[in-house]
Amino acid sequence: MFVAELFTDSSIDIDAPAHTVWAVLTDPAQTSQWVGFFQPSFTQLDSRWTLAAPVAWKTTDGKTSVDGKVTGVDYPRLLSFTVHDLSGKFDDVQSDEDGILYTLSESGGRTLLRITQGDFGKIGDNARKFYEATAESWDRALPKIKELAERAAN
Repeated sequence: MFVAELFTDSSIDIDAPAHTVWAVLTDPAQTSQWVGFFQPSFTQLDSRWTLAAPVAWKTTDGKTSVDGKVTGVDYPRLLSFTVHDLSGKFDDVQSDEDGILYTLSESGGRTLLRITQGDFGKIGDNARKFYEATAESWDRALPKIKELAERAAN
């Protein structure tokens, strides 16, 4: 059973320019410091971050647990990519519009980072559970992303 559209929507104001925040979101040395908030076994979010490039959420054993592809790039303002859990726990009904969208809006050297993720409504009976877990994960990850970007900017 599918539910209505269900997207997480999180944002945080960061005292750093957009290109610095972008690096925290895309550089494997930086992503390794915050992806574990989603699953403790995640160690890296890896991609070339160009249109149609593969995206891999790597685990401690070096395997890809979640994959996807980059669906939109406008450096340093917008980055979108699909998310496909390889565990088989979800109904596989994704489209290129589903996944994660980073929107970065810079003003006066500060960046508002907005992250939306979904559509969880398409993943079946556990949609609400996975939506809530993902929203909580972003709530934990965003302060770390802010900390890393602000440290790099100073």
